Amino acid sequence: TTATQGSGVRINVDGGTGANGAIRPVKHNPRGGPGGNGGQISATISGKLTTTGSGGDGAITLSANGGTAGDSAGDGGGDWPRTGGDGGLGGRITLNFSGTIHSQRYGIYAESRGGAGGDAEQDSNGNDYQTPGGYGSAGGDIAHRLGQGLITVTSDNVDAVFATSTGGRGGNGGSSHPGNPHTGKAGGNGGSSGSINIDSAIGIETHGVNSIGINAIVAGGLGGAGGSDSGIIYSKGGAGGRGGSEADLMVTQAGRITTHGDNATGVLARSLGGGGAVGGGA
Repeated sequence: TTATQGSGVRINVDGGTGANGAIRPVKHNPRGGPGGNGGQISATISGKLTTTGSGGDGAITLSANGGTAGDSAGDGGGDWPRTGGDGGLGGRITLNFSGTIHSQRYGIYAESRGGAGGDAEQDSNGNDYQTPGGYGSAGGDIAHRLGQGLITVTSDNVDAVFATSTGGRGGNGGSSHPGNPHTGKAGGNGGSSGSINIDSAIGIETHGVNSIGINAIVAGGLGGAGGSDSGIIYSKGGAGGRGGSEADLMVTQAGRITTHGDNATGVLARSLGGGGAVGGGA
């Protein structure tokens, strides 16, 4: 392919975005809608792929991300939960590849991200209804089996093989109505990552500055911030959401990796827990 933003093979099965909650005069559902789940990808590819256009992700691009949830409505007009929606789950990605790739972009680019939780809006009626942030969802598992062949990438800041599974961010908690003796609500928890397993016998060659032969990342999602409270008699901020946990990460590389650019790396594997969020002010 020679087109800008083009890929030799692109498979996207991303979940949709959840709708925001309805506000007055509708009243029926102030809660944010959930994000859609990412689908499953199972691909077996062999042969030769050459991409020469600028931009885009990879010669092979695989995406199975969960959708972001909707935010809650600020005023449901009744005793309705005003929580942010929960993010959609990331889908599983399985790739079997053998052959050659020559690319100005990434060689293989795969991501499965959990959807972010929706934010909860302020309780504007002064009622102490439930307004926590939505939960971030888990990223999906990624498994690559790379057989005989060669992946060559020629540009700066691109990787021959890039794979990431990350949990979604938790939604922020709702703040309480000023002047009322209530509390800010908790932020949603971040989602956990999926696992990554890369079993490779393929040869890899990078020519760019800051390029990486195999770059694999599993990371838990960040927690959502707690809602604030500005009550006159009693005031308590909401708790920050917990960060998501990271899953297993394994990279086995039997093939030769050659790097030519400055600050290039052969294999970089990172496993990161999600950070907890700050609590709400009072």
